[in-house]
Amino acid sequence: MNRPNNGTLRVVAGARNSRHRAVRANPVRLTGDMRAADGFRIIVMECAAHIAANIGAVRNGEREGVHQMRVGLRRMNVALAMLKMMPGSPGVKRLRKRTRALAAGLGQARDLDVFVDEILAGMPADDAAALETLRVETDRLHRDAWAVAKMAVEDRALDAFLDEIAALAEELSAPGQAEDRKALSQSAPDVLDRLLSRARKRGRRIGNGDDRALHRLRIALKKLRYAVEFFESLYPHKSGRRYLKRLKAMQDLLGRVNDAAAARATLKRVLDGADGDVAALRYAAGLVTGFHDARADGLRAAALKEWGAFSERTPFWR
Repeated sequence: MNRPNNGTLRVVAGARNSRHRAVRANPVRLTGDMRAADGFRIIVMECAAHIAANIGAVRNGEREGVHQMRVGLRRMNVALAMLKMMPGSPGVKRLRKRTRALAAGLGQARDLDVFVDEILAGMPADDAAALETLRVETDRLHRDAWAVAKMAVEDRALDAFLDEIAALAEELSAPGQAEDRKALSQSAPDVLDRLLSRARKRGRRIGNGDDRALHRLRIALKKLRYAVEFFESLYPHKSGRRYLKRLKAMQDLLGRVNDAAAARATLKRVLDGADGDVAALRYAAGLVTGFHDARADGLRAAALKEWGAFSERTPFWR
């Protein structure tokens, strides 16, 4: 792989050092007549800038910073997967593996952020006293998870990863790419079709709302959403916005169903490592599980209905 030039490195380094607050992804600006390789180079660099821009926020302990960095890493994984679909593209398997490993280092902190800020915070006020022991045990795990997250952004592996992404971007900008003669407007619909096809395949397996099948559908839709956001500027604004709105609504429902399942996994971790009153913890865990599982039943039904309508929509890129 070619070494990145100083200009490309400055784009990532500037994002890395510019802020200490959480940063959302910038819109990706593409034109249909650019080479496919150039379009993917822009997408990859925007993802790298998003990741780098949130390093300071994670260092500062901002919960939204961990969330945004994980989003950036997931978007990068999707961008690399899309690149892999293109004939003659550079090898990205190792980079995708590293992307997932970096996201995993932030995963427990994010899961516990959601558990504390949404699952526990969403419990009825009448249960506050019964949940106090659970809160104490959760706080200990939460602090440990955040220590791991902060170590992850200080690890030299992250800098090395961003430099390799910059090198990949330079390789994509070099003359002689296999996709030189193909415009991005020709490549984008094919990529979006493949991701939509995968989501529909997952959707055919959800049956009556099995949580594992719904989780797989949620992941497939998340990948489709990121790809739509990458290519949105190639299409009329309103058509892409309408499609994204329905896609986000679908994701939100599935995400809230998944939160209940993730809460059960978090509660198991808390109970397995408990130092306090185990009987009180089990009682509190039962309160949390019962309350959120009951809510998830209604969300699951709504998600199934929403998916039925969404899956029949004609994609705006065709």
